This record gives sequence, structure tokens and C-alpha cells, in this order.
Amino acid sequence: MSAEKPTGWALRLIPFSVSSNGYDDTTGEPRVTSEIHRRQVVDIGNWSTAAEQRQLYELLLEMEWLPPALRRVIMAELNLSPRHQNRRIEEARTTTLRFLIEERKQAMRAQGQRPRGGVHEAAVAEIADQQSMTVPALKQRLRRLNQRARKTGRR
Repeated sequence: MSAEKPTGWALRLIPFSVSSNGYDDTTGEPRVTSEIHRRQVVDIGNWSTAAEQRQLYELLLEMEWLPPALRRVIMAELNLSPRHQNRRIEEARTTTLRFLIEERKQAMRAQGQRPRGGVHEAAVAEIADQQSMTVPALKQRLRRLNQRARKTGRR
């Protein structure tokens, strides 16, 4: 082992996704697959620019398991407020819920379902149940997202 001190450091973030594709027919175990997104690999080290360092900090904030104290320090470094960051996270979650509702509505229509109260109400109720939410809470989230989108001109 060398007694020399290292002259530099490098860090590599490798994004990946894991999904479950049902169960194995013979063992009954869940079939889990993973995929590495090689085009999105981030290398950072002593040579990195301020923009690359900022990108690293932003990527670290996407990691849900990051301890709150470390999250606050990174957010301070990026000049972000926790309230602003939390709002972005909740807006993204609500946008995902809206997508799931639209997807479910399309599936119901493709299956020829015509539930009482309409396809939209049934899809909202189903997604709310899947997410352990009440229907009024989900509708309120969607309403707020739409109001913010109208206010800022986004949709």
C-alpha cells in the first residue's frame, strides 16, 4: 500500500432504473430487471466546472434517501428554498397523478366501460385509491396544479 496522498478525487453517478415484471412461473419469486442509463452518467472531479458541480448538486437532490440536513446544505449552496423545492416535487407528483388518470381513462374507454358518474370520476377514484388518497384530496391537488399552470401560463 502506497503512503502517497491522492492528488485528486473523482465521483461517478450512474443512474439506473429497476422494475418488476411479474413473477417467475417456476419459483414464484418476483422478476426484477434493472437498466443502467449510460448516456446520463455523470463524472465529476477536481477538474469539474462550476456548472458541472451545480448539476451534481441538483442530481443529489433527486435522491429521496438523502438525509434532510445534507439536503438543506445542498439547497443553500444552490440558493434554493426548501419551500420552492418541495413545491416542485409536489407539482411533479401531481402531474404524474394526472397522467395516470388520463392513462386509466383511455384504458376504460378502450375496454368499453361506461361507469356511473363518468369515466373521469371513475378513473380519479381508482387512482386515488391506488395512492391511498381520498378523492377530494386528489381533486384538490389537480385543481391547484391547474390554477398554478393558468397563473404562470404553463399547461
